Amino acid sequence: MSPTTVKPLGPRAASSCAVRVQYDVLPPAAAERSEVSTTAQGHLDAAADYRTDILAQLARLHPSATVVQPGPDAEAQTLAALESGAELILYPRLPIDAANGRMGSPRILLREAAGYVPVEIQLHGVTQSHAKKTVRVSTLAAPAELVDRAGATWKADRVIQNAFALAHYWRALEALGFVSGAPRGAVIDRSGDLVWLDLAAPTEKVGWSADPVSLQESYDHEFGFRIEVAAHATARAGDPTSPRRVLPMAVPECERCPWSATCSAELLDDDHISLLPSFKADWFEAFTARGVLRRADLAALDPLTASVVSALTGPMLAKVQSATGETPLAELLDKRPELLVELASLGCTTAGDLHGRLHAETLAFSGTGPGGASFVKHIDTARAIGAGVPHKQRGVATLDLSPAVIEIDVDMESSASSVSENGRVYLWGALPVVRGVVEDYRPFDTYAELTALAEAEVFLRFWTWLAEQRERAAALGGAIRVYYWTNAEIREMRRIVNAAAHPDLPSLDDLNAVIDAEWIDLAVVWDRHVLTGHGRSLKNVGKAIGASWDEGDTGGDFSMLQHGKAVAGDQSAIEWLHRYNGDDVRATYEVRSWLREHFDSLPRIEDWTP
Repeated sequence: MSPTTVKPLGPRAASSCAVRVQYDVLPPAAAERSEVSTTAQGHLDAAADYRTDILAQLARLHPSATVVQPGPDAEAQTLAALESGAELILYPRLPIDAANGRMGSPRILLREAAGYVPVEIQLHGVTQSHAKKTVRVSTLAAPAELVDRAGATWKADRVIQNAFALAHYWRALEALGFVSGAPRGAVIDRSGDLVWLDLAAPTEKVGWSADPVSLQESYDHEFGFRIEVAAHATARAGDPTSPRRVLPMAVPECERCPWSATCSAELLDDDHISLLPSFKADWFEAFTARGVLRRADLAALDPLTASVVSALTGPMLAKVQSATGETPLAELLDKRPELLVELASLGCTTAGDLHGRLHAETLAFSGTGPGGASFVKHIDTARAIGAGVPHKQRGVATLDLSPAVIEIDVDMESSASSVSENGRVYLWGALPVVRGVVEDYRPFDTYAELTALAEAEVFLRFWTWLAEQRERAAALGGAIRVYYWTNAEIREMRRIVNAAAHPDLPSLDDLNAVIDAEWIDLAVVWDRHVLTGHGRSLKNVGKAIGASWDEGDTGGDFSMLQHGKAVAGDQSAIEWLHRYNGDDVRATYEVRSWLREHFDSLPRIEDWTP
């Protein structure tokens, strides 16, 4: 079936899950698309508002720009502007490229030489700091004047979706005869600048090519596959008994997909291997080729053999396997002392001892992605999932989490989804627990213009309060401990101190001394001690132990939207932010309390039986 007989696909198809494309064309029997959640709609509304604002700015800055008016002749207006050589076209409407199964239009078309380049607008940031790299940027005032911005690079998780959309538009323009030069495009992100992407450079390593390919070539490959999937689904409408072209697999996109409930039910029924928390999509072929289709199949592999596989290179493993039985392992594994100790504890001191213990199905993972450094943990995780209860991590017998007189759970909120997007911290939230008694949540925040000085002042209020708690603990005959989840708070404190925007900020040495003495990453403590089979995010761990949240799992992006409302004076948004941040500090407290109450009674993963 050719593209001309398939409903055209839009600019997100190539970066979307192929199962979503399939179900959009032919929904499963009795399945319905999920409605857009309130949170997701908030994202969409904010993004639409941002696009409208950027386009209005461009119209003001460039009075000669062509602004395509909505209506039935929008395509004709766009084509006329293209043919006349307009320098800047806002709100273009490209005609459907039926011959290639392609539809959709960028927000902006910018004239370049004898053709045009597509420009998109995104509310999120697309760059991050990198001392040794450079990105090409331009401004709204002079979009065609590109300059280098040193110390920045594209965020890895923002490249594909944005690049594929730009590549999609490039091909649509090419079909109309309005491109020149090598493929490229730009995204106007939350910084308000155009950040450019070279779509022609061979930067991408892909499984279907021995050599790196360009983003444009990668898009072409992925789009072509989704056209094939859509064509197959279209044909299946007349023959429902024919098999699906693609089957569900758990991927990050599932969280935002309208078919998530349908796929999740099937994946759970199948105990699908992709439901493993640490699963990577490019492992799927390695698993399926070795008959590991379910998490239960992974649980049935052998941890001892997995330790050998993950510790030894292919040649080292071959050397061990070919050694005579009486050969001491100490001669074969002299560069792997930790593995030697582990094997000796299990009675394996010679090659013959080990030969008798190696498990063929597990050995087959040597040299694969899943067979890497975390192979044993993958097996243990699958076992904990199958058991349905948390287990102690392998080799861990006691909990290393001594209590303090005053314990404080801390979480911060930033004006961007990550510091790499040049956000600043406007809220430090703290939950003090004094001799086991939980006190009131304490927010230290500002909703004024978030300058470096304002950020420093907020941190100083928090820092001063911590000093007061330290004195309070000393008066009670003890010390304080501050708990956080992953290193965002540590990274932000160091950044603020290094910026030195306020004379009363502590020195970096003083800050680091306090961190070393008092601050504990509870995520590290959890990972070292407990297996649940759930992800390691605070929300996932909290759910695994039965904790709940007032505001649900709305995510950091939605909190940014609420922050914007708070800055505009919306008191309800400030209250929401306090509840949201308070949820996280209370979750940290709940995790710590659960560990102290339940860890000793958890089963050992070493004692797992099928």
